[in-house]
Amino acid sequence: MYYDTAVFVQNIRQALSPLVFPSPAQADPYMDLAKVKVIEEFDPQEACRQAPSSDPLVQALGLVLETMEKGPFNMTRLGMNELFKKYLFLITEENEEECTQRFFDCFYQLFLSSLLESYPFTGLFWEYLCLTLATVSEYLIEKRLITAGQIFLKTVFVMGRCATQNCLPTCTIQHLMHNMEIWAREEGYLEFADCAKNHRFNLECL
Repeated sequence: MYYDTAVFVQNIRQALSPLVFPSPAQADPYMDLAKVKVIEEFDPQEACRQAPSSDPLVQALGLVLETMEKGPFNMTRLGMNELFKKYLFLITEENEEECTQRFFDCFYQLFLSSLLESYPFTGLFWEYLCLTLATVSEYLIEKRLITAGQIFLKTVFVMGRCATQNCLPTCTIQHLMHNMEIWAREEGYLEFADCAKNHRFNLECL
């Protein structure tokens, strides 16, 4: 691995540059067996001919995961920062559900990798992730992206629960959830406010 931060950031940005939402429809979509609903309509021969399209987000995720195996934490921090910035750049009211779900699946994978016994920077990773999530929560509030906020809260709660089980602090997570609850209640998004409150309460009770 080449430890040049400028080159690494350039590579991440280049990998992410083709990423758009909503994802373009494929004329010949790749068959995912986990998503087959009607088995009578499944054609094994046709499915085996299909190939997945290139996924810029997976490419970028792979680059960051590689830094967690081979590089200093600073490289991982830069990679995470680029992923979060691209998320905030791409998200709109029209794509907030798909965009948030796709990106936060990646963030969750990175978080799980940070919990591996072989990973030496778990504390640093979690601290940086929490600070970044706090910034993201403020952006979602500012833009009134409620659907994205609900996905955000659900994923952050799951990560917070895992963090607690691994003796990592969750005060920053609880604080951002409290801020989101207060804002939502003041703005009349009562269901969202209750969601934030419940996640924070359940996290505190773990």
